[in-house]
Amino acid sequence: MALKDTENNYGLITKFLHWGIAIIIIGLFALGYWMRTLDYYSAWYQRAPHIHESIGLILFVLVPFFLVWCVRNKTPDQSYLKSYEQVSASLMKKALYLLIFAILCTGYLMSTAGNAPVDFFDIGSVPATLQFDDKKLLIGNLHRYFAYAIIGFAVLHALAALKHHFIEKDDTLRRMLPFYKKK
Repeated sequence: MALKDTENNYGLITKFLHWGIAIIIIGLFALGYWMRTLDYYSAWYQRAPHIHESIGLILFVLVPFFLVWCVRNKTPDQSYLKSYEQVSASLMKKALYLLIFAILCTGYLMSTAGNAPVDFFDIGSVPATLQFDDKKLLIGNLHRYFAYAIIGFAVLHALAALKHHFIEKDDTLRRMLPFYKKK
């Protein structure tokens, strides 16, 4: 399997980044949703946010790398898609990237409120650079709404892939699956 994207298929690196980022985002959403149920006396009250922030920092590296990779790579042929599908796919990608960028920024701002650095798995820390302490509640609410929006768009993205697979019977979904090679 090729590392780079080709005319017919996505490469191994694109597939790895696509699915890795998707799994991380879904996991962070689940963890964040669960964290909101914890009370002060829960053993996970301090630990869960630390894990959430550390994994969020991984996304801060992976997402820009993925965007640069996608820009520098050839996108597989999508001429078989209807024009409205090409436009909606492009808008979906852009919306997801924008929301991911927004959630990463609001997560960082929320975590560094009070001039506290973000600790990365007890290995090192990322310092606070911007201060929005008086807006922490607003930033936290934006972070939550962005998370819901990302999950909503991800569900639409998955439904579109399933539509192509089961109704259109084309290779749209298969091309993004690991180890699939178009004949």
